[in-house]
Amino acid sequence: MNADPHTKLAPLTLGKGRIEALSDGVFAIAMTLLVLELKIPDLPKQTTQAEVLLKLKEMLPHFYSYAMTFVLSGVFWVFHHLTFHFIRHTTRALLWMNIIFLMFVSLLPFSTHFMADFMHYSVAMMFYFGNQTVLALLLRAQWIYAVRAGILEIKTDERWGSRFPTRVNALMLACAAAFVTACFHPRASQNVFLFALIAGLIFERFYNRRSQNLLSKKALDGASAS
Repeated sequence: MNADPHTKLAPLTLGKGRIEALSDGVFAIAMTLLVLELKIPDLPKQTTQAEVLLKLKEMLPHFYSYAMTFVLSGVFWVFHHLTFHFIRHTTRALLWMNIIFLMFVSLLPFSTHFMADFMHYSVAMMFYFGNQTVLALLLRAQWIYAVRAGILEIKTDERWGSRFPTRVNALMLACAAAFVTACFHPRASQNVFLFALIAGLIFERFYNRRSQNLLSKKALDGASAS
């Protein structure tokens, strides 16, 4: 018997193992490529130590950009790992959302070296923090999609499942604040990023602690009422 051509296909569910493997590979390559711009200064063998130190001083923006991006990439990798820890399986939509996310991960080496070379220009700082903002937005969008699609499971770890979205929000707002600041004061954008991130994490901890206290109080009230 031939199938009815008007019958709708059931939603396709995919295992998450391969998407996690691809993501780990892209992160590993992107984070490794960050160090390739840190090249040994091209100086004659008979140069003085003062000249070597001077060249290293000139490379400080590249060392700083490398360290900052490597740490941020590690944070995004951890957040991505946590996201898929709570996801039971993937769908075609989530798969393509992750592909776009990885596209911006692979852009990190370029945006990092662009910022290092032109740190005092708005366009370089906007490009860098724009890259980071898009990563945070796409990561948050994957979580929201997973919740709405019903493929998220956080019952086994309620505490981390409730705290994770607010931490991503803190990172996203810090990147966005730095991006906006870079439009007018590129030199201040990194300080704004650090300040906004610290403030967001403090607020996140206070908010989660307050929520936990309210839940504990409700549980005690319910126990006493019964």
